[in-house]
Amino acid sequence: MRKDISQTAPGFGDTFELHRARSQGVLNSEELAYCREHRIPVGYDCIQIGWVPLGCEDDIVVMHQATAKTSSTTSSADLTRVIEKLKQRCGDKLLPLIEALDNNSLSVDQAQEKAATVVASLQEGLKTNTSLKTLDRCHCVLQNEVAKHFPNLPSFPVTDYNFSYRSWSGEDISKYCQILGNANVWEHLTEEFPSPFTEDLAGELIEIANMGDHHEVFAIEYQVEIIGQLRLLFNSDYPEVYSAEIAYLLGEEYWGRGLMPKILSDFTRQSFQKHPFDFMYVWIEGNHKASIKCAERSGFRRDFFDREEELANLVGRPGFLRYICHRPK
Repeated sequence: MRKDISQTAPGFGDTFELHRARSQGVLNSEELAYCREHRIPVGYDCIQIGWVPLGCEDDIVVMHQATAKTSSTTSSADLTRVIEKLKQRCGDKLLPLIEALDNNSLSVDQAQEKAATVVASLQEGLKTNTSLKTLDRCHCVLQNEVAKHFPNLPSFPVTDYNFSYRSWSGEDISKYCQILGNANVWEHLTEEFPSPFTEDLAGELIEIANMGDHHEVFAIEYQVEIIGQLRLLFNSDYPEVYSAEIAYLLGEEYWGRGLMPKILSDFTRQSFQKHPFDFMYVWIEGNHKASIKCAERSGFRRDFFDREEELANLVGRPGFLRYICHRPK
């Protein structure tokens, strides 16, 4: 029988259970440093975006299975019917705007402003006794309906920047450490900097990057040199729309050269060509103006969801804003 072990990490005085439930969250930076110093096995939790003790009780899967068993097929079917009706009502209300656009009696900006009002009014009726995830699901579906009808979507011209994207390999450990072993690079990411950043850790992270079908992780190559990383995290939570989150970073020595907007635009174009995404999105720290500007220059726009702060907390992105790019037509 497994023994429950409590550890008090020197320097911060908090007691934490090595075999605590996985749902209690990821290790903070002090706890992670303590585990590494004392060779306590940890693993990267791709759902919660962070490190957890390998000895923790995996109650997230159990909770998910229990929820799935108690959720009735009828309620799922009812929600699907509600969403289909929303899509129909949205299309009916957008039709006059599309006709006005065709007749040049409305500008694109005016039509979009009215379309946003349509979406807001349809969502308003859902707010009572509706879960946050269901509201976001409806929001994404309605925004996708609007995107199908309006022409202000970005175009992604083929460039001659010669960026390429490939999987990390064990031969890249030195370069991986050079880029991601810099705490400054992690300052605006959703994960905390894993200190100490060793070659062994780099090898573990490369293995994780190349595991599973829930994501794709790429080293960015430019002029025969690795300069950063991109990650696509697939999101199939909502059956009506297929999307992916993009996360990106550049090595500090490549900052300030105007490279990232070009890379993000190029990578987004290629990802739409490779995958049948309805849209892609990025979560950006609210005060990180450079990254916001990068996303906007790459064809992403702010996704105004009125419970965005709650959603960001729910998905492990506290203080972050969602920017979105729909598939170009």
